Amino acid sequence: MDELDITRVGDLRLIYRPKTNDKIIINEILNDDIYRLRSMRTDKNVNILDIGSHIGIFSLASRLTFPKANIVGYELDEENYILSLVNNGLNNGNIRFFNKAIVPPKSSDILPSGRIKHAARNRGSFALLYGNTVDDGLNIEYFDNLLDKYYYILKMDIEGGEFPILENIDVETLANHIGYFIIEFHNDFVKKTGYKPKKFKSSRQVVKEISKYFDILQCILYSPVLQIYVFKNKHLG
Repeated sequence: MDELDITRVGDLRLIYRPKTNDKIIINEILNDDIYRLRSMRTDKNVNILDIGSHIGIFSLASRLTFPKANIVGYELDEENYILSLVNNGLNNGNIRFFNKAIVPPKSSDILPSGRIKHAARNRGSFALLYGNTVDDGLNIEYFDNLLDKYYYILKMDIEGGEFPILENIDVETLANHIGYFIIEFHNDFVKKTGYKPKKFKSSRQVVKEISKYFDILQCILYSPVLQIYVFKNKHLG
């Protein structure tokens, strides 16, 4: 594991890796509120699902904003997962984290067959490779298995894995289970992994489909490759 340091942001104490992008991510989520969490405040007991939970920053920010929420995070990288547990403990977050990759529904004809490193400074930035066999070394959970409840917020940041998932799930089904949908699009996924899309070749096509059921609350276009969207279900008003 890389060199570690500790920082304090408001009421949170966080362990992070100074030589990585951790501090940038902390600042974007907690100080800049790039996901617009503060605009989603509610006193209700809601469910929040964090797919690609990294070192736990979004989940902990959600805990500050939604004290009564049931929050669950999934993270593929073991080092990130361990740090998320540490940060959760430091802040009494009462968040459940799982060291698993979220993959398309089991009924789809693509299977997670391995993974490829995505970015040097972004630890745990792995993109899944898809093929005809399952890599036994991957600990996975099928996305459709998570849709057994309604999530007030679903955040998805999985280094391009959003495309295979969204190609194999009906967007109307998402709308029936999600209030706010936060997603990071990685448009270099096809080029880096060789994945052959059946439906969506770019984030533009995905956004067009999602917009049938969701309004765009926030859009950050870092580059043609990396984009962040925050969607609000039209039924929320």
